[in-house]
Amino acid sequence: MAIKAATTAASGGDELRLWQRAPEIALSFDGGDPQATAVARQIYGASFRWVVAQRIWLKAPDDGFEQMAAQLSADRDCSVNCLYAVLFYDDRNWLELWRGRATELQLGPVGPDGLRGIHDGVRLWRWMGGVYRPDLREYRFDYRAIKPQEKTSIETALKGAFGQSDPDARYQVLDLPLKSGTGALVSLSSLTFCGQSVCPVFVLDENAKILAHLQSMDGESGAALARDVHDNPLIETRSVRGVELYRIGDQQPVMEIRAQSPIIAGRQRQ
Repeated sequence: MAIKAATTAASGGDELRLWQRAPEIALSFDGGDPQATAVARQIYGASFRWVVAQRIWLKAPDDGFEQMAAQLSADRDCSVNCLYAVLFYDDRNWLELWRGRATELQLGPVGPDGLRGIHDGVRLWRWMGGVYRPDLREYRFDYRAIKPQEKTSIETALKGAFGQSDPDARYQVLDLPLKSGTGALVSLSSLTFCGQSVCPVFVLDENAKILAHLQSMDGESGAALARDVHDNPLIETRSVRGVELYRIGDQQPVMEIRAQSPIIAGRQRQ
């Protein structure tokens, strides 16, 4: 298997969380594995002109050949932003566990449910509950202390919405590069303000004015690479179905990245 170690340096924040989400193994498709490529061409050859595959380890393998990743393209080759599929053999069929475009396909550490994560160059997809779930693009989470003015703005908004305050609320603050200056993305953890799974998220400008009030599962949010027409970053939040991206000030997401369930390899994803 042609792999190389992907180096990622910790830079503060929660080191355990960083380790759980950082890419760990970069895959190389130069040359490909002959057996894996032959199988992948049987599956994808009718739809793609370029099919090259490598054996991978999503979990510790047995003596058989049961795990691979395929690089796919409608052109004669693929060098940038290629399409990839990750496959697993279940003793009856080759299952496609994940498919997507990637600047560089990498594998993350083995997760609690037994399979390695898949990193597409932007975000990690983690195997959870029988599906690959997209993570936030943000994975370093270099939180800073909340500023007094920011805390006052948020507490005022929460008291207006809920009619009460929570002195035990925890604020997780990320600097947010807005066009107007450095704002803040604040995720809350609170028994008072969180529902069964979602918690408030606030976007503030450089003067601690609230620009957006959203919700996210697990009390985490982050900034996307994409920016809106005002040159502000889209905001990523977690949802039951995956990750939602919002323009600052909007209450409906402009994009949803959904979890991927296993399908018979070669079939079209819905």
